[in-house]
Amino acid sequence: MMNKDSNAYLLIVARTGRSEDTKPRLSFSGSWLYDIGFLPGVLVQSIPVPGGMDFRLCDENIKSYRALLSETRRMGGALVSAYLATDCGRDVPAFVATGKRILSGGISIGDALVVGYSYGLIRARKASPEMFGFENLRAVTVSHIKSKHSGAPVPQVRLCGDWLSGIGFGQGAAVTADAEEGSLSLSLVDPGMDPARLVKYARENRLKIVQTAMDSHKKKGPRPAIGITGSLIARTGFMPGDMLAASYGYGEIRLQRLDFEKLGF
Repeated sequence: MMNKDSNAYLLIVARTGRSEDTKPRLSFSGSWLYDIGFLPGVLVQSIPVPGGMDFRLCDENIKSYRALLSETRRMGGALVSAYLATDCGRDVPAFVATGKRILSGGISIGDALVVGYSYGLIRARKASPEMFGFENLRAVTVSHIKSKHSGAPVPQVRLCGDWLSGIGFGQGAAVTADAEEGSLSLSLVDPGMDPARLVKYARENRLKIVQTAMDSHKKKGPRPAIGITGSLIARTGFMPGDMLAASYGYGEIRLQRLDFEKLGF
């Protein structure tokens, strides 16, 4: 989930392997890797550091692979090779890191990482949910739908997954949405609230009322989903492709554009 205005983005630690032997997985791909020297075929040192991982491009003129491997292992890391992958119909560089070395950096499956990069170096550091004011953190990319009138892309923020049920946003839940430049806030409505009173409250506070629907998924089945577009998104300034941090606690979700400089990237 790349931020087009910065050499940084937000990444979620994925999982790989069978349920009884699942492992954390970090994958990197895209044309941006060309710009920082991570070409297909190069070797990359995958090194755990406090609170994250470093990925270092190895010198093209490696005198001794054995010495390089020994040095990497002394730092608790491993060597991985970049390769050519297909992304959205284009061939781009990619590489993957998996296994216990990720855990030794103090990060776990599901953690959100801030990834910053420069030539020859990619840094991935755990993003603290406390930075955003709630208990948990997810990464969300602003998508788009086509305008019924012009056919032009219209920004849409869409949240989906069983995690919504866990914080009260289950099927049919009424939600109020509020927006300002750079952020969007969602609040669960008390199910006992009088509908007429809710509508009046929303109008007085320039809120939008939305309802959690169910999204069909071939493998995972029906899951709660919330989609917001239109004038409310226009107030935030969000555009298709923007990356957001979704911080949340029970009954509350806040989406905001990330300021990577404040996060040290």
